[in-house]
Amino acid sequence: MAQRSFEKPDGSVAASARLEAFFGHLSDRYRARLAAWEPARARISTLAIARAALRAAEVSAAGQGPFQLAVIGPTQVGKSTIVNELLGVEVAQPSPLAGFTVQAHAFDTQGGNLARVRSLFPHRLVQTAVESGRESAPDSNKGRATVVGTERGPVSAPDAVVYSEVAGAHLLDGDGAIVWDTPDFDSVASGPYRDAALETLAIADAVLLVLSKEKYADLTVWNVLSMIAPLGQPLLVCLNKMTPDAEPAIRRSLLARLASEGVSLDTACLLSVPAFAYGRAESADERAAVQALRGGVSSVAGTARSASQRRSGAVDFMRAYWPEWIEPIIAEHAAADDWSDKSAAAVTEAAETYEREFLDHPQRYDTFRRATAELLSLLEVPGIGGALAGVRAIVTYPARRLLAAGRSLLGRAAASSGAMVHGEGSEQTVLFEIADHLLAGAARDAARRASSGGAAASLWRALAYALEEREDALRSQLREAARKSCRNFEPEIQAAADKLYEQLRTRPALLNALRATRASTDLAGVALAINSGGAALDDLLFAPAMFAVTSMLTEGALGSYMRGVAADLKARRKAEVNEKLFQSVFADALRGLLDELDGENLFAVEPEQLERARAAIDALSENRGHL
Repeated sequence: MAQRSFEKPDGSVAASARLEAFFGHLSDRYRARLAAWEPARARISTLAIARAALRAAEVSAAGQGPFQLAVIGPTQVGKSTIVNELLGVEVAQPSPLAGFTVQAHAFDTQGGNLARVRSLFPHRLVQTAVESGRESAPDSNKGRATVVGTERGPVSAPDAVVYSEVAGAHLLDGDGAIVWDTPDFDSVASGPYRDAALETLAIADAVLLVLSKEKYADLTVWNVLSMIAPLGQPLLVCLNKMTPDAEPAIRRSLLARLASEGVSLDTACLLSVPAFAYGRAESADERAAVQALRGGVSSVAGTARSASQRRSGAVDFMRAYWPEWIEPIIAEHAAADDWSDKSAAAVTEAAETYEREFLDHPQRYDTFRRATAELLSLLEVPGIGGALAGVRAIVTYPARRLLAAGRSLLGRAAASSGAMVHGEGSEQTVLFEIADHLLAGAARDAARRASSGGAAASLWRALAYALEEREDALRSQLREAARKSCRNFEPEIQAAADKLYEQLRTRPALLNALRATRASTDLAGVALAINSGGAALDDLLFAPAMFAVTSMLTEGALGSYMRGVAADLKARRKAEVNEKLFQSVFADALRGLLDELDGENLFAVEPEQLERARAAIDALSENRGHL
């Protein structure tokens, strides 16, 4: 498979940077599978959290910033209202419409942290919003919100992050904080901005989950809590819009569910806020509930995680989801190995077919007969052999022209119809048919596996497409290799004839007898050609001589030697075709398809790259800066 260039091969990249690039590559590949593979959606989300957690750990290591609180929750639970009450100023925009907030908003109570937020979200457009401050109701806990930024105003991209500086906030007085008002993560329309909301969880020092009596049992809530659990962040739960009659039962149910999910939560961190009569805390009880909520945030802010704790949380998270993330990569590796094994098995079958249909076939196998034909040329009687050859060429000219014209006509007809003409010898005919069968079988196997689905379906689809696209080129490549193999073996055939002739020279009597037989059969053939008007075919001139010579050799004193030469010639042909044609050309053509596949349609991560990414996680856990 084509290797992806998402990392530097020299290994000089810091562990976190290597993983950031690796996870970005996985996210892109999963996004390409969103429509066809259900697990892709959740894995994109966990990868987004991992990348954000890595960046947060690196930013924290570079210098401690303000405490960050992510306010999260499903639709219509009042997240923006809770943000305003925590800050004591109205900066977030509550709305009765579900999904009104579609961007993560960072409200900085101290100011000056825009660069820090940008470093946490480098791949998103971070801007400050332009709004005029609104006067709050006269209250000692309220102030003026001053939101400053660029003149372009809030960005419109759903997955963008908006940063605002807030003056007059009352949360963590003197220490400063960034409170994140996040979009929902449970609505049908949350797809475009869901990852941005989840990323704010990863960079936060603590998470404030806002629920209502209608949403506290929502399955997506528990899925998100389970998803972020490996990060080890402090969790606060705010039951918003509570009524006195519903609160006790909901609190008990919520605590039981948290315990069953393995979420550690002290009772002090489970806070209830009543339904505000006018959308804001007015009564003494309402203000007391808000103060308790702020106190809960202050308590977790006092135990904010260190840089090493952030890094440990990121490592724990990555190790928890690593098996899921690399599942399709492992599947691709297994499929590639399976393809290589299947290709090897198909080539082995091709070799067996070649042996059965040519080497061991009594009519098709002609390699040794061709060696015998070469021997006939060596047996021509000195002085008359050349003359006979000239006469033979003259009298058979009409037949040879007729044969040539017929073959040319047949070839043109076959080319126009797409058929194959086997006019180049029985061995090439067999090899061509084997090549066609090999390609057709590979295409069927790839198409069948592609239709079965699964994590490796993309690789099988890519292979099926590559075989379809390159069918003609592959067929031409294999056939040309077959022709070349046959041509390259011709010296071996001549060498076998030379060996037979050298042995004959040690027996002059047999050599002279064979020459006499050769001459008589040639003369008989010339006579037949003349009597038939020059219309005799080549085999009428050739077959009698070869049969007579072969019979004398087989039945004579050189019979065992001739059989040995024949067996040796067949064994060498078998070995050469298997090694230099089947194992080299045919097998390499099938295996080579893996290297030519389009990497954009695959995860395309080599085992070495995967191991380096795994080692990068280990390096982070050991607090080493580089691999």
